[in-house]
Amino acid sequence: MKSVYLEPARFEQSARNISSRRNDLVTLDCHAKGDEPITIGWTQNNGRIDLNNFRFSIAEMKTEKGVDSQLTIGQSDRHDSGVYRCIAENPYGRAEQIIFLAVQERPDTPSNLDLFEVGSRTVKLSWRRPFDGNSPVLSYLVQYQALKYLQSHGTSGAGGGDWNGQNVINVSLPSTSISRRYVLTFMFVFMEICTQNRILGSILSLVSLFHL
Repeated sequence: MKSVYLEPARFEQSARNISSRRNDLVTLDCHAKGDEPITIGWTQNNGRIDLNNFRFSIAEMKTEKGVDSQLTIGQSDRHDSGVYRCIAENPYGRAEQIIFLAVQERPDTPSNLDLFEVGSRTVKLSWRRPFDGNSPVLSYLVQYQALKYLQSHGTSGAGGGDWNGQNVINVSLPSTSISRRYVLTFMFVFMEICTQNRILGSILSLVSLFHL
């Protein structure tokens, strides 16, 4: 008597990580193996994927050993980041592959900026750490400039200056505050801050106009 082995649905890899840049086309592939018939389903963060959204599409192809399924996401953004599950099932078993997708972008601008302990020659600045764009924050750049300088150079904020100049402070993590002592007396000062990650710097955030 000949025995027949019926192979349940399975994946050779149970989990993996994928990263992409914002607005890029993202393709998530899963390769299910096992005996026919195999059905494939996808979820995002434990919810169904809305295929009525034009940005999402799924394609399948049978192979000699099972079924390949491909989930495509167009114009990806931060909300597409998360946990995707490719679920394969046949009459003999069920398996899933987990894909962790991180859509990377420029970080958000620091928030809750607060100037405190403003003295005749010193000022302290603090802020809240922003969304990192799914890429580790490397540092914060704080630029300060006298209003007189800005007016003479025709700019409305410190961002018009040189971000490699002496008036730029590079703040390393995990710090989210600085204390600055001024050698010269500025009548009015602008301060701006941006976040740096491996993708790009954030949009500048104007802190305040204050008198020293």
